[in-house]
Amino acid sequence: MAAARDDGNACGVGVAYRAGLSAVVILQYAEITDATEARALAYALDVNHIYSNSWGPIDDGLRKEGPRTLTQQAMDNAIRNGRNGS
Repeated sequence: MAAARDDGNACGVGVAYRAGLSAVVILQYAEITDATEARALAYALDVNHIYSNSWGPIDDGLRKEGPRTLTQQAMDNAIRNGRNGS
């Protein structure tokens, strides 16, 4: 569970209280590029507080890959300016 609404009937320990969800579909593309990932991370930067991403490099135990340049810049920007800078 990533988000929860408080209706007074359930415990939501470990979830974002009164959070909303938004989705950006990027897996529809034949290849997920650095620019595609960066755009997804910049989506609604002023209202999205938590990002959970289900894409990334192939996990075959043989590679050590990290975010590429544009994706890293988008993450840095989100840290500095996300949630209206708060």
